[in-house]
Amino acid sequence: MVQGSSLSTPILLLTFNRLETTKRVLEAIREVKPTLLYLASDGPRLEKEYEAEKVAQVRAYLDNAIDWDCEVKKLYRDSNLGCKESVFSSIKWFFEQEEFGIVLEDDCLPSVSFFQFCQELLIKYIDDERIGMISGRNNLGAYKDECLSYVFSTGGSIWGWATWQRVVNQFDVNDKTLLDSNLYEYLLSATSDRDESRYLTEQVAATFTGQSNTWDFQWGVFQKINSMLAIVPTRNLIENIGFGEGATHTVKADNSHNIDVFNVDFPLKHPSVILADRTFSKKLASTYLPRGLKHHLKRLPFVLAVYTKLKAAVGK
Repeated sequence: MVQGSSLSTPILLLTFNRLETTKRVLEAIREVKPTLLYLASDGPRLEKEYEAEKVAQVRAYLDNAIDWDCEVKKLYRDSNLGCKESVFSSIKWFFEQEEFGIVLEDDCLPSVSFFQFCQELLIKYIDDERIGMISGRNNLGAYKDECLSYVFSTGGSIWGWATWQRVVNQFDVNDKTLLDSNLYEYLLSATSDRDESRYLTEQVAATFTGQSNTWDFQWGVFQKINSMLAIVPTRNLIENIGFGEGATHTVKADNSHNIDVFNVDFPLKHPSVILADRTFSKKLASTYLPRGLKHHLKRLPFVLAVYTKLKAAVGK
């Protein structure tokens, strides 16, 4: 962005009980001085000692930290809805009022160019229903195609992302279509990856049985089965700083999450066609799949080759 200019794209910042990570993310937002900022905060869990105090500290900080010319809208909840309903309803609230926007959680720290990257592409693809979201996180770190600023993928991360009202209006985190008995086959058609399709089917089912309290698996599956593409930068723009104590889901991290963060060069270099890069999509999906038997067999190429042929023969 031009030095001293303000970001015109609205931002939704999702917060909860982590003051230090919230401060770091807001500092990144302050760099681009958005003219419109939405703040959403879930209520404290009554059974968690000191959580009400932590939530109050985060809100007090936010109430006093916006020191640039900016319209601020707030959704501070009195009671706890949990990750699934709180995040989903906050996103709905945001996009009821905005045609497009950027969404950041309190542990997703963006490089400064992430904002302009999203803003330009939100405008470029505003009416293109083939595109479902823009992700700032590239779990591969950097992709080999250095001639492009981004690629199209069959899926993208919600660790720093953006989308349009036209997409959110179609999404329901509790949509029973996600429990369709043919969901696995639908996902296989969309991704051509049996491991990813099986994993996503299982994770979505877990959210409906209460085993998992989240919204993001539903969001990703919804886009896949509706043939929507995700824009992913060829170089990673987001650092997740939320691993460890106090995290809801990202409690543990390994070296795979320690990914370099870059800035995008402008002007952006656009793909010449709007098609999913299947090689990239498959590699990206593998970064969040469980490290099971196939992962360990990679150290034994001959055994892996036999395993792969057997797996193909039985259709599993």
